Amino acid sequence: MNPLKVWLYLLVIPFFGSILGQTEFRALTLSGVVVIEDGRPLPDRARIEMVCSGKTQPQGFTKPDGTFSFRVGGDQAFAISATDSRSPTPNAPVGARGEDRSHVNLMNCEVRASLEGFKSSSINLGRRSVFENPDVGEIVLYPLDGPAGTLVSSTTGTAPKKARKAYEAAQEELSKDTPNLEEASKKLEAAVEEYPGFADAWNLLGETQARLGNLSDAHSSFSSSLEADPTLIPPALSLALLALQQGQADEVIKITDKLIGLAPDSAEAHYYRGLAHAALGSLRAAGEDLTFVIESQDLERFPRALYVLGDIYAQAEMIGQAAENFRRYLELEPDSRAAAAAREQLEGWKSQGKLE
Repeated sequence: MNPLKVWLYLLVIPFFGSILGQTEFRALTLSGVVVIEDGRPLPDRARIEMVCSGKTQPQGFTKPDGTFSFRVGGDQAFAISATDSRSPTPNAPVGARGEDRSHVNLMNCEVRASLEGFKSSSINLGRRSVFENPDVGEIVLYPLDGPAGTLVSSTTGTAPKKARKAYEAAQEELSKDTPNLEEASKKLEAAVEEYPGFADAWNLLGETQARLGNLSDAHSSFSSSLEADPTLIPPALSLALLALQQGQADEVIKITDKLIGLAPDSAEAHYYRGLAHAALGSLRAAGEDLTFVIESQDLERFPRALYVLGDIYAQAEMIGQAAENFRRYLELEPDSRAAAAAREQLEGWKSQGKLE
């Protein structure tokens, strides 16, 4: 089994597979609304996710009013998003075909929202018809105990009208099923040109540039966002991920140390820091961060924390603990390349008499 380096290419792998069939295809569409328990408006766009048998796939974002609509399986690529597993690739839409041209079996699937600082309710989907009302109802977000960091910058409230109008136009464009990323980018560039201290606009510009593949420009925009508002969480998470993907483990730790000071309950920040510590061989520190992720409510977003922690235990010849983590990982992500490596290791230990 390869040592810890293996997870560096396995960090972000799309999970949601297409449903295959024959003859005519009808895509399944779902819609609904995301609300906050206390009735206040959403502080930022929430990402809509589907979780099927423990596998998570982002489907899109809410519109400014909290509503959402998406073709199941998605047709957008998110190169980076400030709130979770960051690099999903496009997936084939899900629908019905063949002899049963009307129903899709989603008995093991649920839909939820993801927004930093909130816990989401979930809606079980069951067996759905492509012809029935696509509305799944209301997803409720429950605020967690607030950290010192912020999800929306105070600079948004002080932005001049022209800059804010350009920012809101870009948000509206990005909320479309098939957004024009170049057009949204131009609107956001106009917003920050009008108001260079517009932290939220810089952050959204960075996300848009990343989706376009312009990672160098995205890095600059995320950095500008933090310069405008050092307490803003989303651009810091994005910078940490970029550094991790570029193998800059020291930079990841520098960013996430500060970030965890602002948002100590951020499983995402602990996850990135844990991977960086593991890459540097600081296995005890890595284990602490990864254990935090595993014990958090966000484990399904970062199942590879189990795989990496299992590998750490394996290197320490703690076979029982390693096997336990590998088995839990296989339950959440059974079809990944990392899962194949975990199975191979478990079989090897069995053949050597180290496991029953």
